[in-house]
Amino acid sequence: MRAGYRDPLGTWATNTLGTAHLLDALRPVSALRVVVAITTDKVYQNLEQPLPYRETDALGGHDPYSASKAAAELVIASYRDAFLAEQGVAVASARAGNVIGGGDWADDRLLPDAVRAWHHGQPLPVRRPEAIRPWQHVLEPLNAYLQLAEQLWAHPERAGGYNFGPHTHEAASVRQVIEHAQVLYGCGEVLWGDGQDGPHEAGWLALEIAKARHQLGLAPRWPWPPAWPAPWTGIAARPLAKQRAPCARPTSPPLKPPRPLPEVFPLSPMSRFTPHATPIADLILLERHSLGDARGFLERLYCQEELRPLLGERRIVQINRTLTAQAGTVRGLHFQHPPHAELKAVTCLRGAIFDVAVDLRQGSSTFLHWHAERLSGDQPRTLVIPEGFAHGFQTLTDNSGDSAAWQGRVL
Repeated sequence: MRAGYRDPLGTWATNTLGTAHLLDALRPVSALRVVVAITTDKVYQNLEQPLPYRETDALGGHDPYSASKAAAELVIASYRDAFLAEQGVAVASARAGNVIGGGDWADDRLLPDAVRAWHHGQPLPVRRPEAIRPWQHVLEPLNAYLQLAEQLWAHPERAGGYNFGPHTHEAASVRQVIEHAQVLYGCGEVLWGDGQDGPHEAGWLALEIAKARHQLGLAPRWPWPPAWPAPWTGIAARPLAKQRAPCARPTSPPLKPPRPLPEVFPLSPMSRFTPHATPIADLILLERHSLGDARGFLERLYCQEELRPLLGERRIVQINRTLTAQAGTVRGLHFQHPPHAELKAVTCLRGAIFDVAVDLRQGSSTFLHWHAERLSGDQPRTLVIPEGFAHGFQTLTDNSGDSAAWQGRVL
C-alpha cells in the first residue's frame, strides 16, 4: 500500500487501467466462458466502525492503492454488464487480502519484514499494532478463486462480487499476529508504535463472508489462532532462518490448538447468527451478523425463532448487564446447581474481556476442562455456555465488560 503513496499515477495505471485493458482484450475471445478478477479486501469506503463490510457496501478508498482497486471494481462491473454478460461470459470479482504464506518475501509485508529483522538481530518496528485485519493463509483465497470459477462455469447467474476471508470474529490485530510469530520463530524484539507514524491506514477492517457461504458453499478451513504450519511465516522456507543468532525466547504463552468449525445446528440462509463449535461439546461460539450503512448499524443480540435449535425448550428468564471500571478485575467463577442451572450467553459490548467456561458436568469426557474466548466490543460474537458449566471473566481494559448476558432455563 505504501508503494501507492510513492507512485500514485503508476498505481492507478496498473490497478485500474490495467484491469480495463485486460477485460477489453478478452472481449473478442469467442471461447471465453468465465472471468474471475481479483482485487483486494480494501475496496470499501472504510468508516472506521467495528462492522464487517458486505458486497453491497459503498466502494471507496483513502489511499491510491485502495481507491484504484475500488475503481477497478467499477471497471469490472461495467465490462460485465455492458459487454461480457451478453456474450455469455460470467464475470466475478474476488475481494480478499492480508494473506500469509511461506515463500512471501515482498517488501512492506508484516511477517517477511519480521523474519528479516529478527534474523539480523534487529527490532521490528510496528506502526499500528492494534489495527484489525482479516488475516488468512494464502491457500484459503486460492481455493476460493478456483471454486468460484468452477461454479460460474455451471451457474453463470452467480456472477458478481464476493468477499473471501476468515470468519468475522477471527479478524485479528497486528499485535496478535506478531506475538504468534514470536512464538514460532523463538525470539524477536518489537518496537510497538502508537498508530500515528506513517501514511494513513485503516484501523479496522473485516469482511462479511455470508454471501460466499450461502451462494457458493465456501467457508474458511483454518481458524484463528492459526493451525498453519511453520512455513506460514516463511521461516522454514529460507536457509537464513536456520542461521539466526540466538536470542531470548518470548514470554508469550503457547497458543491453544485450533478448534474445529462445523456448523453445530442448522440455521436458515438469512440467519443473523453463525454457530461455531469449540473444543468442548455443547459450548458454542455465536458469530453475529449486523446490518450497517453510513448512519451506523443494527445488530440482533437474540432471536427466539432463529436460535430455537440451540435453546430447545428453554425460555429466557433474565437479561443482565455488567460494567467493570478497572482492567484486570475478575468476576466469577459462578455456578448454579439444579434446579437453578441455567444456560448463559455472554456478549461484550464495550472494551474487552477474557471469558472462561469450565466443564463441571459429571461423566463428561471433558470434565474439568476449560475454554476461553476473548470477547470485545469490536468483534461481534457471543459465547453460549450450557448448564453444568462454571463461568467467569477478567476485564482486559478499563470500563469494559459492558456485557449483556441472556440466561435460559427449562420452565
